[in-house]
Amino acid sequence: MRSKAIREHVKVQHDSEDLMLCTWPFLMECLRMNTVDYFRLAGAAFPEFNALSMEEKHIMLQSYATRLYILETHYLTFTMFKRDPQRPCMITFTTCLDFDNLQFFIQNLDRSAPHGDIINYPYFRSMAYYVDRMISVVWPLMLKSDLSEMEYYALFGLVMWQLDPCQEISEKLHAIAETIRTSIYTDLHRYYREELNLDDYCGRMGNILLLEHTIQEANALKSEEMQTYNLLDMLTADVSFLQLVMQIAF
Repeated sequence: MRSKAIREHVKVQHDSEDLMLCTWPFLMECLRMNTVDYFRLAGAAFPEFNALSMEEKHIMLQSYATRLYILETHYLTFTMFKRDPQRPCMITFTTCLDFDNLQFFIQNLDRSAPHGDIINYPYFRSMAYYVDRMISVVWPLMLKSDLSEMEYYALFGLVMWQLDPCQEISEKLHAIAETIRTSIYTDLHRYYREELNLDDYCGRMGNILLLEHTIQEANALKSEEMQTYNLLDMLTADVSFLQLVMQIAF
């Protein structure tokens, strides 16, 4: 899927993984695949999802797709680079965004920018601004929480079934979501008591709830970011796809 252009194959230093810098076209291709995978995952993990109508599934996709992606990228970054202050940010399972080389990510998007001068153009400045904001919102709590694999799976499920109050959602779908979320909380309590032998786990549970809320904040920020890119005519052919999977009024 990656472009065969040599300049788009830039390796990222890592002790054990073969990672590359990501570009916008490659990211869009991955997000298109993620959309299909998120549908399959929801159905495989939660049989209740399969019983929904296609319209309800689409509502669910718009509600959770961006939030799940935000959670995945931050958790992947944490597992790959832990607390490395010079870390890049994982964008897909095999590619990263280098905070010090954002122009590489958007190098093919601003056709009006002279070679080597892209950092003076709106695309780059907007990207840098939103990357900084996203990091400041999610990353400190991700570090503090230090999620175990089981906690990550629980948070993944909670984020998936965190319905957006701005959407018109049926009472039936609300009831299904609440039942599943209650079940996840019950499983978390059992995990802390029976597997970790913890009597006092309020702090860990609290971190998960805070992360869920923080990811919702980041989701609103991502929507604002995409609208900004659209105003800059950065999205072009990707607009229809992003409208499908995100609640953004372009």
